[in-house]
Amino acid sequence: MEKIHFFLLTFSFIGLLDEVFYHHFKYDLIHNPNSLKENILHIARYVTYFFIFNLVAHFEMYGIYTYIMLGLVLVDVIIGLLDIWVEPQSRENIGGLSKEEYLIHMLLSFNFGGFLYFYIPLLFSRLAMPSEIVFLGPDLNWVRILFSTMSFSSIVMTIRGIVILKKQKLNCVSLS
Repeated sequence: MEKIHFFLLTFSFIGLLDEVFYHHFKYDLIHNPNSLKENILHIARYVTYFFIFNLVAHFEMYGIYTYIMLGLVLVDVIIGLLDIWVEPQSRENIGGLSKEEYLIHMLLSFNFGGFLYFYIPLLFSRLAMPSEIVFLGPDLNWVRILFSTMSFSSIVMTIRGIVILKKQKLNCVSLS
């Protein structure tokens, strides 16, 4: 699990950097009308990672319950592919994806690939085991604390994104 945790934590910290610095401060994508689809995908991704971080931090799943994690990972892969698809239109009015953010996205892909490389075989090995969800107990180590913190930040970003997009929708309705 150490390699799985390493790649997922590295992925999450690079993703947080990408979101906070590039998406929110440098480009303010949440307020860019061209970025609506990308913003919706990112909100869906925040929700997905809320569950992934919590489940990886606090539970082990076996048997039929393993499909929960496989499903979440599949949902994230689909969101990632759709994100790549909408990004050119999303960034059209700001000159496209910067070289620096492109590099960040490559690092994200590398770390997500490392996570999948180690985690998917583990999940498939658990499919044949008796079905159960095992709570890892109340004792927290630094890895579980970091995953819990990332899970919390995912929900904060979800709420923030929904509130901003709802305000934008209300402003558009009141202007028309």
